[in-house]
Amino acid sequence: MDPSINQPPIYLDQAATGWPKHPAVIEAVATQMQTVGAPAGRGSYRRGNISTQVLRNVRAAASELFQSAAQGQWILTHNGTSALNQAILGTLHPGAHVITTQIEHNSVLRPLYHLASLGQITLDIVPCDPQGHLPLQNLLGHVRPETRLLAISHGSNVTGALFPLAEFSDLIRNLDHPALRILLDAAQTAGVVPIDLRETPVDFLAMPGHKGLGGPLGTGLLYCGPKAVASIAPILWGGTGNQSDQLDMPTTLPERLEAGNMNVPAFAGLLQGIKQTLTRDLAAEAQANRLRTMACCAELRDIAGMELFAAEQLAIISLRLRGYAVQELAMILDSEFGIEARAGLHCAPLIHKALGTFPEGTLRISFSTATPDDSLAAAVAAMREIAHAT
Repeated sequence: MDPSINQPPIYLDQAATGWPKHPAVIEAVATQMQTVGAPAGRGSYRRGNISTQVLRNVRAAASELFQSAAQGQWILTHNGTSALNQAILGTLHPGAHVITTQIEHNSVLRPLYHLASLGQITLDIVPCDPQGHLPLQNLLGHVRPETRLLAISHGSNVTGALFPLAEFSDLIRNLDHPALRILLDAAQTAGVVPIDLRETPVDFLAMPGHKGLGGPLGTGLLYCGPKAVASIAPILWGGTGNQSDQLDMPTTLPERLEAGNMNVPAFAGLLQGIKQTLTRDLAAEAQANRLRTMACCAELRDIAGMELFAAEQLAIISLRLRGYAVQELAMILDSEFGIEARAGLHCAPLIHKALGTFPEGTLRISFSTATPDDSLAAAVAAMREIAHAT
């Protein structure tokens, strides 16, 4: 039970960040730092133009991956949290009504709670069922004339439940509410399951670059659809490298929402991550990982004292083991088996109230196509050994 320190860890925290990174991602970051180094959009010399082109290429690659028409509608952000905050804070005005759900991450809940606590918006939080699924009719039943934003997660980072996007899209198309904007948080699904913006009537698609897209930490993307482009306001003001004679932010996207220098080396890495994603069959991978999740859950359920919280749609399994606090369980897995998994609330406190796991949370196992089958087998064996030790 004492893993050698020379052995690589068994990484089962892909829902937190994708790892290991593709060699092309690492090489792109190093090359940008070592041989280019110039900021984007700040100089007309050759190396500055190379950096500017990196950012343009990221937008073009994202547009291709998600089948969006206008590259200029892709905003580069510091992470998924900043993408969500830009969509929320840049859209809402006093008096707005907002609908969100119990499955959301704090990156959605906290900015909305902040606005509600100031009395600027009213907020409805729609409950989920014990598996983390959302009844669509209940969700849309909260829409009223003053509703301006519906913020929903495409996939739960606790149970792996997928939001029924196709069915939801059909209902939204029939909803006569031109002022309503739809924000989809794709933190757990971008680069993991196919998302086609031609078929999905969302106004905002927000995501980090470092999870399913395989890029470095500190990168994110926000897609602004046609209805959102004209009205979204900046939440950060500063230099953009153009229209510097004006004290207002530029009126055009993406410059209006991209104040300050971009982390060009990280985005060079993200570009390579998206390029690698474009070569993969996401639908086939998603189905394969769903089958792996189901098989792993079946084995875990056979362990005495095991309690699972898994929708078996994404490669995410939350669990508790009788006799162990989840933080203790994570420490044992790491120190005695070399297995890295996450314990706690996973920055999504409200879904744990639905699951009955608040305030302690769960131990979460999450994996990807990069995870070998023997890593999952090792996790199951470790859980069985820990359970037998009680």
